[in-house]
Amino acid sequence: MKKNYMILFLTLFPLLFFSCDTVNSITSSVRSTANSISNTANQTTKTIEDTQSAINDVKKTTEKAQNTTKKKNNK
Repeated sequence: MKKNYMILFLTLFPLLFFSCDTVNSITSSVRSTANSISNTANQTTKTIEDTQSAINDVKKTTEKAQNTTKKKNNK
């Protein structure tokens, strides 16, 4: 239990030496970075979905072409 309090103290104690402006600046920076990461993740997800859709379109077109070729070869 003492170990947990010591870790908490060592983690929070340095914050006493920062001004409120510094803490706000750090918080703002962290929030901005988190938003940037979230936006990048959303863009990546959209790109993956678009790519999957394009792959499905190519598959459908290929199947149609193969069916057309089969019909022509059967005649």
